[in-house]
Amino acid sequence: MILILLPHADYDPSESSLPWQAARDAGFAAQFATPLGMPAYADSRLVSLGFGPLNPLLMTPAADLARYHAMTRDPAFCSPLPYAGVDPAAYEGLLIPGGHARGMRSLLESEEVRRIILAFFQADKPVAAVCHGPLALARCIDPASGRSVLHGRKVTALLAGPME
Repeated sequence: MILILLPHADYDPSESSLPWQAARDAGFAAQFATPLGMPAYADSRLVSLGFGPLNPLLMTPAADLARYHAMTRDPAFCSPLPYAGVDPAAYEGLLIPGGHARGMRSLLESEEVRRIILAFFQADKPVAAVCHGPLALARCIDPASGRSVLHGRKVTALLAGPME
């Protein structure tokens, strides 16, 4: 079983539902966790509100929205664990989707999320993070080294601007 950490709101629906579906297709069940154990809400701009004339470029594609809505009907999504109730030893892998709106702070600034991340890294279990998700990894300090759990590891990311 994999663990998917979501903030209380504002995550990206594609960055959560596509890996959720891929895990299911590979035979893995998923358990969700949120700050207080309440179902999470994706960024409404990406799900329903839109971006006006920029909708064709920025809105979540219809197929991804359908997958997102299927994910929101999953019993594990409807009854997530609170971060504090997560036992990382019970899971084979960790996924942290991204998002870019204010609600992501409930995940990115959580000490409980750092506890979970650290346990996965200490157990050498697979960890995946998308978009702003790697920021949670970078902020997680391994007390044994005093450095980020990402120190010395190769990670992938999009560049913020041209390389010089």
